[in-house]
Amino acid sequence: INASPSLEQGAVESAFAVVDVSKKLIALRPGATAPACVESSDIVPMDNAGTPSAVVTRAGSVYFGDVNGSVRGFTFGGATGWAVKTGWPVSASLFTHALALVGSDVVGGGGPGQGGVFRLSESGGTIQWEHTTTSPAWSPAVDVNGAAIVGLNNETLLRVQLGDSPTANTHAIAGIVQSVPLIGADGTVYLGTLSEQLQARKSDMSLAWSVSGLGILESSPTLDCARDGSGAKLAARPGVLYVGSTVGALHAFVVDSRGIDTAAPWPKHQHDPRNTGNAETPMSEFACP
Repeated sequence: INASPSLEQGAVESAFAVVDVSKKLIALRPGATAPACVESSDIVPMDNAGTPSAVVTRAGSVYFGDVNGSVRGFTFGGATGWAVKTGWPVSASLFTHALALVGSDVVGGGGPGQGGVFRLSESGGTIQWEHTTTSPAWSPAVDVNGAAIVGLNNETLLRVQLGDSPTANTHAIAGIVQSVPLIGADGTVYLGTLSEQLQARKSDMSLAWSVSGLGILESSPTLDCARDGSGAKLAARPGVLYVGSTVGALHAFVVDSRGIDTAAPWPKHQHDPRNTGNAETPMSEFACP
């Protein structure tokens, strides 16, 4: 499993993931009486799944991007197993690095070569629109105003307003951002770069502050409330941002944002601090007092 799974709550909690080598979509259901692992290869073909994007889910529907430039959609029926979702797969004409679920839409970014950000309906069919870029796009977060924020390989940050037709702005930054940006409760956007720098940017994408020399930051940052020794949330305190680097270090920073923006539809990697990848995970549990 080379990409993040997604989680679905229900009578039985399930984890959905793609196994790269065997090209299977699996559901792990440790609380189920039987079967505890349901594989897609028993029911539907999974040729060329390759190394996929992270898996995202909503209401029993599961989506991920494959190496052929398609976004795949499946439904999961518990013990009855997997089925290809009507209207899927959808050709995105690029390798999708990550997906986000916003309203009734699937939003993604990808490359290689010429990249782009796209939007398509969960009903499948065809891409509704695609904003192409001259450099590969990576992994989007979506803010409270419905704008996808994604790093490009040419050291710029792209902000695309989602809607019937995309409007976009690019902002030069120092470094390539391949991870998912994180949106704090105060609207600050936090970025980890391959040039070993953590950046905090205001809602207009201007630089608020940065810290250098952290090691290559390939992983996506996460943000928690301030907590006491027992783990209880502390009121009216700054938040704590965590990010890992390739030098084997986990960095922690006290920041002004008191947790993530729980009003945003997709404020970080895999939606929320538990990384469920599930658009239906309630954000209220991540609000900071």
